[in-house]
Amino acid sequence: MARKPNIMDGFESPRLPGKPFMLIAAGALIFLGLSMGVLFALFDVSVTDRAPRLAQPAPEPRLQPHPRHELAITREDERARLKESGGGTMPIEKAMAIIAARGANAYAPIQTRGGKP
Repeated sequence: MARKPNIMDGFESPRLPGKPFMLIAAGALIFLGLSMGVLFALFDVSVTDRAPRLAQPAPEPRLQPHPRHELAITREDERARLKESGGGTMPIEKAMAIIAARGANAYAPIQTRGGKP
């Protein structure tokens, strides 16, 4: 009786040997073990003070005694600095019209009164 031709004739067996996989797994485990040992030894040598520190009490909250008054002072300072620098508010439509009027140089730095962009 003649043997039937098999589709796998002429090719390697689909079964893979287990030895290379076992060697790779063993090597990985050995590498991880050695790495952990080296890191532990470095930690043991480099960290000399491992005593726990005593807990410090949290600092007392620093509350503003007059928050509205302080906010008003801050706003006045902001407005004064804005006014002295020549800045101010402008509607977005006006700002867009100014940029559009600049044409090809629309995104070039704007010259200020001091001459710096």
